[in-house]
Amino acid sequence: MKRLSFRGFLGQYVRALSAAGTNNIRILANEVCSNHRLVEPLILFAFANNKIDYLRSVSRDVILCEAIAQTPAGLSWDEVQNALNERNPMFSAEFHKVYNSYISVRDRIMSNNHTKELMHKRILDLKNAKKVSNY
Repeated sequence: MKRLSFRGFLGQYVRALSAAGTNNIRILANEVCSNHRLVEPLILFAFANNKIDYLRSVSRDVILCEAIAQTPAGLSWDEVQNALNERNPMFSAEFHKVYNSYISVRDRIMSNNHTKELMHKRILDLKNAKKVSNY
């Protein structure tokens, strides 16, 4: 199975948060005034697709415009990912929350396997302590 990328996660996340269910940046920018949870994921989505200048030009909501103005300009997508991965304070806590959501979704299978492994070990220990067979 192919590992989930941050860019792919952002596309799914923005689509799930929007009422329109789209990845169209113009439509999403117009929707921000009624759904402020879209601000940070939309900015990161625009960075991921090299459309941050387009987002600046189509954004009309004051909160979105302020958030875009507060993000560091001139960063490449790799620099944005590295800054979020390193918990760099150049991005606000809301951006880091989006990245943490990605990490939890990406590592869900590994976490579930670890839990299953712990449960299996505990069952084997109890089985041996109680001298019970599998049957």
